[in-house]
Amino acid sequence: MWQSVWNSVVRRGLHKLSIKTIEERNWQPNIILFSGGTEIRSYLIEFGKSLVGKFGLLSNFDLIEEPTAKVLFPKQKQSS
Repeated sequence: MWQSVWNSVVRRGLHKLSIKTIEERNWQPNIILFSGGTEIRSYLIEFGKSLVGKFGLLSNFDLIEEPTAKVLFPKQKQSS
C-alpha cells in the first residue's frame, strides 16, 4: 500500500517540475571546496571563483590531519 502512495507522490512532484520553467536569474551556485591548502592548490580557488561569479558562494575548507592522532575527532565532537 505504501509503495503506491509514494509512487503517486513522486509522480505528482515530477509532473509539477516538468510544468514549471527554470528561472535562470534565481540560480546561485553554492560550491563547497576542499582545496587541501590555499597555497598548494590556489588554482582550485580561482576555478571556484570563476564558477560562482558575482552571485554565488564559495566555501573553502582546509582539513588538517594530525599524524599522531588515533582518531580524527574526539568522541565528544563526533555526531552520534
